[in-house]
Amino acid sequence: MPVHRPAPHVPLSAVLLIVVSVACFSATEMIVKVLTQRYPVALLLWSRFAVQALVMAVLFAPVMGRNLVRTSQFRLQIGRSMALIVSSVCFYNALRSLPLADATAIIYCTPVLVVVD
Repeated sequence: MPVHRPAPHVPLSAVLLIVVSVACFSATEMIVKVLTQRYPVALLLWSRFAVQALVMAVLFAPVMGRNLVRTSQFRLQIGRSMALIVSSVCFYNALRSLPLADATAIIYCTPVLVVVD
């Protein structure tokens, strides 16, 4: 006889945060799709990462100081950074020629592909 378990409670705030994050990613992809038609991918990537680094520095540097950039696994961090750059270059270039809906669907299949591998 199966045991009946109550469904776990999911806070509304968590659901809203997920919806907002998906909306932000979708908006970013839409903006990149439009901008790749006019600007080089390298410039768009530089802008993205420069703004991200600036925001992270403003938010975390006052609290963390030099610990923000200190690591004991330098080679792993460099490898991770290179993987992020390569994947971003590939995705931005794909957005140039793929329809936005197709590119988004492929990206959202990534967790399934990781588990299957």
